[in-house]
Amino acid sequence: MRPDPQTRATILGRVLLAWSIAAGCRSAPSVSPHAASPGASAATPAIAAGSRAVVRQGAAVYFDAERTRRWSLPPTMPGGGLAVVVHAQREGVLELQLDTASACAPATTRDFRLRLFAAREDLARIVTRPLELALADGRRVHVRAGLVAPTDGPIVLTHERRTIGVPVPADAVGETAPALAAADGDACATLDTPTGSQPLAIVDQASDALAAARLAAGPGAKVLVAAGARVYSRDGHEQGIVAREHAFDTPMAVAGARTCMALPIAVGDELPLCFDAADLRNPPPPVAVSPTGRRIVGRLRQPKPSVSGGLERDIVRRIIRAHLNEVRHCYNQALALDSSVVGKVAVRFTIDADGAVVDASIASASAGTEAVAECAAIAVRRWLFPKPVGGVSVVVTQAFELQGI
Repeated sequence: MRPDPQTRATILGRVLLAWSIAAGCRSAPSVSPHAASPGASAATPAIAAGSRAVVRQGAAVYFDAERTRRWSLPPTMPGGGLAVVVHAQREGVLELQLDTASACAPATTRDFRLRLFAAREDLARIVTRPLELALADGRRVHVRAGLVAPTDGPIVLTHERRTIGVPVPADAVGETAPALAAADGDACATLDTPTGSQPLAIVDQASDALAAARLAAGPGAKVLVAAGARVYSRDGHEQGIVAREHAFDTPMAVAGARTCMALPIAVGDELPLCFDAADLRNPPPPVAVSPTGRRIVGRLRQPKPSVSGGLERDIVRRIIRAHLNEVRHCYNQALALDSSVVGKVAVRFTIDADGAVVDASIASASAGTEAVAECAAIAVRRWLFPKPVGGVSVVVTQAFELQGI
């Protein structure tokens, strides 16, 4: 049975209405409740490879792209963070390398090109271009790119114990810079004076505290790491290379076949770095000078050591003899202050099952030789010996006769 004309018209009208609604839905633009307003900016552009930046203090950085080997930066650091070079960016994660060319970076990190990873959001705000700023008294201050900018207020610098507040234009602050300051003797900030350009110190409690801690620790017997040496973590992962020869004055530890030493980052916070033995060497001993200006080197004698435990005495004696220059280093330092120092010192130390020295102390010291004995004990703590037989620890007492010049 065919529908009458009125029914057919009703059906046709409904079909046309449905078609128009469907067509309108297809052609109308979709609107998200999170869509940007007409004045909103586009997505943040990626950071160009080669850009310089600073990872802020307190941030988390990683030694692998998977971000499984984490290192939390100290909450307060000299310079306000780690100066880095951006190598690549993947989904908000930056592949970085420690910057060895920034005068604004902590001096302790400038000798190492270590590979790191960090979130872009953890970059600090820095001065992005060199600035020449006039002070109220007419003097001019030069600030290099890479200096961490405070969140509010001026950068505070000091010169001859006087504080100088340096305002930084807002358009000169950002997260990256095309190039940071060269570290070849140039200061991060300088002041023009009648006698020439003078370096300005950044008012930075972390820098002051770290410098004070290192001064209080006193000079240790140094170990030099060669430029170009590979740097490893304690678990054996390669982290980078040594950019320029670096002197460590911290105790050594053993990690497998490598020797590890601590790189001071902030007070109470160090980064262990490990190296192949072939890349380490002792510096030449300093030459003492007599009151008349004559160059002198102390004469040193090594009697046979007292040894108990899992190593033969001759083996221990040969290892000590190989390090005798380090003890002479200590003696020559004393002779440089007093060319009449003579006497005898002895150091007692323990060698563990891995051949590392786990304890070293002064066993005895004749009058006037205490500084030599303490320096020698510090040197001994870095020495490595063969693994004792049966894993039995070894106790050694070694005397050194200081025989003058």
